[in-house]
Amino acid sequence: MAVFLANMRMRRGAFIMPCLFGVSVVLLAACLPATKKNGSGRAPGFAPTPGSGAQDESKNPGDPSQGGTTTRPSPSPDLAVTILPAPADQPVPADLPRVSLAFDMRGTLERDAGDAAVVRLVVLNGALSGSGVVRLSGKLTNLRNSQEFRTLDIKAPVDRRGVIDAAITGLVPETVYKITDLQVASDAGQGSERVKDPYFLVTSGPTRLAKARRKILLKALAEAYDWDHRNYDRSKDYGNSGGWCDRFYSWSASEMTSLKYPNYAPSYFQRNGGLASAADIKERGARESLAGDMVRYDAMFLGNHTFMIIAFDQATGGLWTVEGNFNNRVMRSQRQVEGAFKLGHLTEAMLR
Repeated sequence: MAVFLANMRMRRGAFIMPCLFGVSVVLLAACLPATKKNGSGRAPGFAPTPGSGAQDESKNPGDPSQGGTTTRPSPSPDLAVTILPAPADQPVPADLPRVSLAFDMRGTLERDAGDAAVVRLVVLNGALSGSGVVRLSGKLTNLRNSQEFRTLDIKAPVDRRGVIDAAITGLVPETVYKITDLQVASDAGQGSERVKDPYFLVTSGPTRLAKARRKILLKALAEAYDWDHRNYDRSKDYGNSGGWCDRFYSWSASEMTSLKYPNYAPSYFQRNGGLASAADIKERGARESLAGDMVRYDAMFLGNHTFMIIAFDQATGGLWTVEGNFNNRVMRSQRQVEGAFKLGHLTEAMLR
């Protein structure tokens, strides 16, 4: 029995409960209730479990070499840029992480478009204080095909409150993008800030479902950003109980769908069309957006876990994910599709 247990693979985000000869042995991994604000700025490093595909997202393992071919996404001719302008009195959130340059992804929730997305940053202190115009540069990667990327280089004004509001155009509808190596420099040479966090852009589409997917995903990604900076708001309570990976998904999706928080998400999808197989994940992901979809992982002896899909990457055949109760926090990751995965696919009928 000792030899058997030594050879058991432990996977993050799961209880491991092998039962031999009537004796239950529980090896506790990452599905524990949150007891404090966890996170240390970046997702913690770890050695990937063989075959799991889970990796430290901070290492950007899906990004191609800088020497590869750069491809600019083709804008859709059918969808005009319809970004709603930010009201002049749109408040600056008081609960942003205390960093020099903070992300305000929640401030873009109501401003969707098919071929554009908004980068919203807030200068809180540091080298950019007092700047009037800044230049944003970095690498913009299409997460539905991580071999497709381009260099970002745009200018944007800074208002009197320190808000930077920049629209990036020429994007593909219903697609998730990640900005890495983000640098924001004063156009007048006053200084610059280099940001270690990835910034995520989500484009919309003409349907209610496309708009709902965008909001569900941005809501979850904004939470991951807060956990990166030990800024989890405990009043949201999704992390206040055991096995809260599923609670995080239902909390993220409940505002836009009939899935009520904190109901069990896999049962909800089972009642509303069923759970698709791992093969369906790849087949659907090759032709449509999976942003905001749920994956349930159930494997005998190896545990269970619920998480949200950011995108299916056609270049790698893997998933970009955002997950509750992963290393006892909300965390972004990458996973290869496994046979034990079941897909909960969002549909128009599930929307409020």
